[in-house]
Order: sequence, then structure tokens, then C-alpha cells
Amino acid sequence: MKKWHWHYYKRRKAFNFASTNIDMKKKQTLTIFILSFLCALLALPAKSQPKIGLNLIPNISYARVDDSGEGLPLEKDGSSIKFSFGVFFDQSINDRYFFTTGINYVTKGVQVSGDTAENRTISEKYNLQYLQIPVALKLYTNEIAPDLKIYSELGLTAEIKINDEIDDGTRLLTEKFKFFDSALLLEAGTRFQLGPNTALTTGIRYSRGLINISKNDNFTVKSDMVGLVLGVKF
Repeated sequence: MKKWHWHYYKRRKAFNFASTNIDMKKKQTLTIFILSFLCALLALPAKSQPKIGLNLIPNISYARVDDSGEGLPLEKDGSSIKFSFGVFFDQSINDRYFFTTGINYVTKGVQVSGDTAENRTISEKYNLQYLQIPVALKLYTNEIAPDLKIYSELGLTAEIKINDEIDDGTRLLTEKFKFFDSALLLEAGTRFQLGPNTALTTGIRYSRGLINISKNDNFTVKSDMVGLVLGVKF
């Protein structure tokens, strides 16, 4: 085991310049896209003042793991029940289209496992916390019942890691994860108007990770989530 640990430790510390450059280009491209998208939407004529709301999203968090075949064979090892909550802002573009953004506190779980040459299984679970800024377009239908509309939402998220912990153990499979993440955001649900200025929203949100958050060059980790959206808009 000592020999294996030293061999794997050296692999973990190997620095792959090509991989790093690709990751940096992806981050720069996504950052430029989000900023350009934000500026373009803010330049559109608004019909009213932005609406503010709160949301709570219990979700199932899991990871897509892909190893390069050069190190310890790894695979995902289950999912975790996590949650997010935050504030959102909806700015109307016209009667049916809205630009939406906000800030959320998001928790994620990453579980991976692998078998050593000695047929010993190593399983590790990591708990990650992020501050997330979503940028999206939201589309409402006409009323399908009194005060009830269906909506759909498409956008991207920019996420900054604020905490990174492992459950009950020492890190053997990966170092701490990268500080930045981004995801494709898809959401659909209903909005029920309670009064002139208050509405309730319920929906399903799917977040698909776009960036490899692993610092280990021998495998990639991309974080996905599926959640139930519960919100109120003022």
C-alpha cells in the first residue's frame, strides 16, 4: 500500500499545462459570454421596475466522473440530498419575456470510488458550497387558468466556491476542488398570482455542470443537480 500511495501521490502532483490552459480558456469564454449576455439584456427597454423574490430549492446532487485510464480507475458513487436558497430579480422585457438573475447559496455533493491494485475499494464523499449568480431568460405563457401561468427558463450560472470538505477521512483520490464552476440552467414550472404584487412559483430545475472541477489530471468531475423550486415573488 505504501508503494501504491507514493505512486499515486506523484500522479496527483503532476501538472498538465495543456489541460490547465483548456480550463482557463473555458472559464474566460463563459465569463465573457455571461457578461455580454447580461449587458445586452440590460440594454433592452424595460417595461417596469424589477420584481424581487426568494426561492428555496431542495435538490439531488450528483457528479459525472470520467477517468483518463492513467491512474486509479474511478466512478461516481451515488448522489446526495442538498439544497440551495437565495434572492432573484426578474426584469420584464415585454409582457411574456423576462431577464432574471440573483444570488444563491448552493450546496453540492460529490461522491467517487475506485479499486486499488490490492482490490481495496476507496470511497470518498465531498461537500462543496458555492455562491452562485444565475443569468437567464424566462418565458411565460398566457394564463391557462385564472391567475395561473406556465413558465420556462434557460440560462447559465457562474459559481464561486466558498467551502470544500471531505466526510470522515483523508483525501486520497483528489485534492480540493477548483474555485470556479459554471452550469447550464434549465427550469420549468408554474406561477400562481396571489395578488397585485405577490406570486408563488413551483418548478423543476436541472443544472448541468460545464467545467471540470477536479484538480487531478487523471480524471474529470462535473457536478449536476435536479431540484424542486419553491419561490415567492413580491
